[in-house]
Amino acid sequence: MIKLSKQNMIGLMLIMILSVSVYAQKKKAFSFEDAMKFRDLRSVVVSDNGNWVGYTSNPDRGDGDVFIHSLKDSAKYSIPRGQRLVFSNDENYAASIVLPKQIETENAKTAKDKPKNGLSLMRLKDGNKTDFENVNKFEFSNDSKWFDYLKNKNEDLKSEKMKKKIIGSELNLRHLNSGTEIKIDFVTEFVFDSLSKYLFYTVSSVDGKRDGIYARELNIEFAPELTIKSSENELYSNICWSNTTNILAYIVSTLTKDGKPNNGSLLIWNPMQPAKTQFALASGSTPKDWYIHHKNQLKWTFDGKKLFFGLKPVSEKDTLEKEKIKFTDSTFYNSDSILTKRDILVWHWNDPRISTNQVVWWNENKDRTFTAVYDRTTQKVTQLADLKILILQLERMTLLI
Repeated sequence: MIKLSKQNMIGLMLIMILSVSVYAQKKKAFSFEDAMKFRDLRSVVVSDNGNWVGYTSNPDRGDGDVFIHSLKDSAKYSIPRGQRLVFSNDENYAASIVLPKQIETENAKTAKDKPKNGLSLMRLKDGNKTDFENVNKFEFSNDSKWFDYLKNKNEDLKSEKMKKKIIGSELNLRHLNSGTEIKIDFVTEFVFDSLSKYLFYTVSSVDGKRDGIYARELNIEFAPELTIKSSENELYSNICWSNTTNILAYIVSTLTKDGKPNNGSLLIWNPMQPAKTQFALASGSTPKDWYIHHKNQLKWTFDGKKLFFGLKPVSEKDTLEKEKIKFTDSTFYNSDSILTKRDILVWHWNDPRISTNQVVWWNENKDRTFTAVYDRTTQKVTQLADLKILILQLERMTLLI
């Protein structure tokens, strides 16, 4: 048996410690930072004919990317910080929202200071990209000839008289082959029809003079604008196109003095009779104590003969105004004025929910509606849900009818 002196033992221990240290340097331990940088694949998209596949590669914290691969050859492209990839139906183009750098978003002091999303439009035959700034959403037409994108709202644009009026933003309609664009101001909603004959859009302008619903006739040179209905200072919303009958439905709502949407009417437009609009349900003809809310969900049945929409009880109208009170000598001791600045919620034992839960419930349900259906054949409206029958599965109903 070999005996080691004390000095040799210490030396051997030092060699072992140094060896472990060198090995640890070569084999770095997996850290929390490494975990945050680890990427996973999400949102896989395959083009209509199966010739292209795209996906996002995102870390837990940091900037992700979109990757696009050809399944016919070795072509592959990337869009830095891309999200929500969409291929055109003819597989000639792909488009993706481009997120700002996450570090810039994290460093923004307020929500208004946060950088906005962009957009990247890519031609797949050569990977050529066209980038756009400040974009909210986009859409390809079904025939892949047109592409439109809506910019983010300019929060500084407000009506002087109607402070709470919804103001639209800039929509750009792009002809993909030529690259020419048509700019349309103050757009709130837009949709292509299924046959790519029309682009429908609603306008809510600062001065109210352009408020209305319009169409661009895409099969005519320069895509001229067609006015479906226009009226000053009214809100047009919920564009819904029937792919079967080629008929358009929408809601038009009056505005209060401060610009908030009030009672709505349900209208129908047929391109075969472009000068005529039909009231499916006028605001004055709704069931008693019910009205048509501007935040709604319109849906045609597959045969296009019935139209589902939502009614809202008048009792749930959000009429509460939270204006800042400036006290005067006459209002300083007024109890109603004082209560506008109250911070305490008082619960009564007969209330169905405690006060804090009531606030949460209202914020989650203030825009809820109850399903009704309009029959185009009989021109009658039937209410299918109310405060007693709360839930109706609309998707299933459209499949059954």
